[in-house]
Amino acid sequence: NWELKEVKLRPKIETHDYETKARMAERLLLDGGKVKVTIMFRGREITYTSFGKRLLDRMAVDMTPIATVERDAKLEGKNMFMILAPRLVPTGPPKFTQPHQLHEPPPVDTDDDDDDHDDHEHDDEALHDVVEAPMAAEENQPANGAQQGVPSSA
Repeated sequence: NWELKEVKLRPKIETHDYETKARMAERLLLDGGKVKVTIMFRGREITYTSFGKRLLDRMAVDMTPIATVERDAKLEGKNMFMILAPRLVPTGPPKFTQPHQLHEPPPVDTDDDDDDHDDHEHDDEALHDVVEAPMAAEENQPANGAQQGVPSSA
């Protein structure tokens, strides 16, 4: 009773985008489903299938602690895919998803004390300093509005 989910990538994927897709694949594997990782080639990218193969190999290595490769990378039309199946017993922690992010709900702040009012006193002092700074600069200006260093024509 497994589900096959798909994660699609492009051969020119950036590091952060790859990590986001890998995190999604990890989550799907940890939920007990199989993951089909697909590299989509467009246009002339199909001539560089080695980039796609390298990307699928990287995904397989990154998922090694929680998954096994059920079907090796295979080129089918303009797509190259690989199927990962979850391990019954993980050999280590997931690489991209932190263990505390998996099943724990976010902590709820049950503190009913209103200690926030103490912080406002310091905010008012900082605001007061900011307001005084421009006034001090204006006091150094000549009273007749003439620029400093330029003689007035009188």
